[in-house]
Amino acid sequence: MRWSAAVLLLVPVAPGPAATVGALCVAMFLLTGVTPVYAASAPQIAPRYAGAVVGIQSAIANLAGVLAPVVIGYLAKSFGWASAFWLTAAVSTCGIVVFLAFGKAERLVE
Repeated sequence: MRWSAAVLLLVPVAPGPAATVGALCVAMFLLTGVTPVYAASAPQIAPRYAGAVVGIQSAIANLAGVLAPVVIGYLAKSFGWASAFWLTAAVSTCGIVVFLAFGKAERLVE
């Protein structure tokens, strides 16, 4: 995930459309490496309540999906498109930092 954030920072300074598309493709490819981790974490964290945990994860993810177009639209209109990629990289980096500070791989509920 941290490499995806780093590649996203290259998007605003890419020299042309092909480099921009290439950087976006690489960033999204690197981000897909995280999918198995969070998709398989619910049964590990709370085996009996895996459905509820997945539901909460999905609700938060869908909330981000609803808010992202509004926030990115405002940023792009007010500060230019580069700010949208900086914010995306910053959010990704914050997720990494929070996980490194508080993340554990242990069962929370039986």
